[in-house]
Amino acid sequence: MDDIQKNYFENGGIFLAMFDDDEMICTGAIRKLDDERCELKRLWLLHEYHGQGLGYRMLIELLKIARDRGYKRMWLQTDIDAQSRAADFYRQIGFYEIPHYGDRTDDICMEMKL
Repeated sequence: MDDIQKNYFENGGIFLAMFDDDEMICTGAIRKLDDERCELKRLWLLHEYHGQGLGYRMLIELLKIARDRGYKRMWLQTDIDAQSRAADFYRQIGFYEIPHYGDRTDDICMEMKL
């Protein structure tokens, strides 16, 4: 989050945000891993807005952008203990578990073919 321009916009990705008036209520991003894979990052929704389909809409938009940019797969990492609802959400959308990548070995890693 320190350098959104460098980490997302200049790296084959994007960072999106939703607002309710002046309050940021949802974020989501993708960043390039390689020419065929991007990583889902920063998908977050303010708790008061859960259950309204906003997180789903954000993810659908990020999937569309990833496809438009030519990515074939989207990867993500999430903390299965702290983010079990998120992991269930990703599974419902079509993500499935894959072997670990990166340094965070306590997380689960998931993939969706685009």
